[in-house]
Amino acid sequence: DMRGTARVHGLTPRRAPAGRGARAMAFAWPTALLIVGAFAAWGWLRAGPEPIPSRLSILRPSIGSTGNPLRLLGISPDGRTLLYDDVVDGQPRLMRHRLEDDEGAPLPGVPGEFGAPVISPDGREFVALNALQTKMYRFPIDGGEGKPLPLDVAYSQHLAWASDGTLWASTSSDTKRGIARISPTGQVTHPLPPELSEYAVNQVLPGDRYALVVRKPNGTAFGPSSILDLETGATVPLLSVDVVDMRYTEGLLVYVLGNGTMEAVRFDVRRRKTVGTAFTIATDVALASGSGSQWAVSDNGTVAYLPAAGGTIVVVDRSGLARPVTSEAHNYHIPRFSRDGRQLLTDFTTAEGRDVWRVDLANGAMTRLTFDRDGHDAAWEPDGRHVTYASATRAGGALTLYRTSLSRASEVDSVVSNRAVAYTGVWLRDGSAIVTVGNSLRGDSRSDIAVIRNGGRGPVEPLVATRFEEAYPEVSPDGRWLAYTSDQSGTVEVYVRPLDRDGEEVRVSLAGGSEPMWGPDGRELFFRSTGAGKSMLISASLAFAPTLAVTARRELFDASEMSTATPHSNYDVSPDGRMFAMVRQNPSTRITVIQNLPVLFAQLERGGRR
Repeated sequence: DMRGTARVHGLTPRRAPAGRGARAMAFAWPTALLIVGAFAAWGWLRAGPEPIPSRLSILRPSIGSTGNPLRLLGISPDGRTLLYDDVVDGQPRLMRHRLEDDEGAPLPGVPGEFGAPVISPDGREFVALNALQTKMYRFPIDGGEGKPLPLDVAYSQHLAWASDGTLWASTSSDTKRGIARISPTGQVTHPLPPELSEYAVNQVLPGDRYALVVRKPNGTAFGPSSILDLETGATVPLLSVDVVDMRYTEGLLVYVLGNGTMEAVRFDVRRRKTVGTAFTIATDVALASGSGSQWAVSDNGTVAYLPAAGGTIVVVDRSGLARPVTSEAHNYHIPRFSRDGRQLLTDFTTAEGRDVWRVDLANGAMTRLTFDRDGHDAAWEPDGRHVTYASATRAGGALTLYRTSLSRASEVDSVVSNRAVAYTGVWLRDGSAIVTVGNSLRGDSRSDIAVIRNGGRGPVEPLVATRFEEAYPEVSPDGRWLAYTSDQSGTVEVYVRPLDRDGEEVRVSLAGGSEPMWGPDGRELFFRSTGAGKSMLISASLAFAPTLAVTARRELFDASEMSTATPHSNYDVSPDGRMFAMVRQNPSTRITVIQNLPVLFAQLERGGRR
């Protein structure tokens, strides 16, 4: 109807004057057709041709080389600006790169220790977490002095902005209060039940009522996905596969699997349901050792990710000279020497999931020890014939410690299952107990040092449990002394105290320290320094009489390229004290940017490219 079309465009057709009907109509029809044709042409020009999807690479030869366990990428809501961790003049820096610019530039005033940037909905600021995962700051998007988030939150690797500037943070070290809500003015509340503390908030959906969450019990890297009602706390399962993390953008739900595959499926955001078939977008997304993926997604369908480069297990002498143990590159984690120094335990993720492997140091041959698809954090038992490891796949989400034998890896026994336990821990030499990390074990404590007696079967008891963050426990060879980290001074430092009795603790590190490990004689303690923008491996000499004291500290070598982890050390000392097993992170060398993801997805649905 011509008149209807005219009305849509704000035009009202006029009736022809009396007595001129035939001539007026003869003139009106061609004119109207011209008008309609003009509007049709205008609409076509306005819509333009379909955007072309692209997959671009930004070359950054040093990205991912610092061993930082956090996510390294952030993207602005409009998809035009990337934030990422890199190395500039030998120092870690947080970079900003507008996609229209040739190069990125360091953000002024932002310490290089910060990573995991999450940009606000208005693009004016971002929240970042320091590498030791002890504090979070808000920074202006142009750089400058940051403002710490309230201490009530401590830290979180999983947080998301709502459209009004509210932050939702999953604080896994605070299991008594669960997910935190941080108002735009800084007030912290915990409106959801503490049972939700295992859920990692990935993204607040449009409308701010619902969020995408992944259930990740302590120590796990992936799990089942759900929709969380931020008002009632109710959860509804979403995907049939376990994921590392996920995001919604432009009608699509995009997620990363435990083997680094990125998939997308159509998502009805109003009904909060997936629609149709999922398609693979990428197969090589790097995973962060801190329980996340190295990717970021904008509101307009731009995706940025680091292609997986993996890591290499190396054996390093005291001068820093390193040799690879095996030629295979994986995201290796927590290497541990056997009592005779001939083998290593480690875990990494493949297409079959994450599991523990045994590495023969003589020839690099690897043997799979666990088959849980989530086996990790393995520890040698005192007899040298059994291995204890952690998994959350068999016990309904609670982190459970299992025992397996080197000779019968398929036979597995449960040791203990407890939601407060954060990782496997270390065995006492007599096999009577495990010393590990627990969460919220006493009063207002958060991350604590715990002991599991009765041969590791429990109960779980606090050893060091204060309102500060304690982690990285290691027991001296004679079983008398405990080394660990605490942020009680405002900076994470290494401390030593008696294991099973109250006594004065001694600070071992001076300007930031982490990942303590005992030497075989029990008089030498190694740790990573965390100050001055460089991570050095330090040897500290200890005396125990007449009182506990540090008698010397000596830098051994630069360990900046070696991967770190939480809440345990990510390296080990050989039984003779001469070598160190470490994971050298291979740089990703580039950032891949996918633009116009919705168009790419539509092409995949059609079964080809246009």
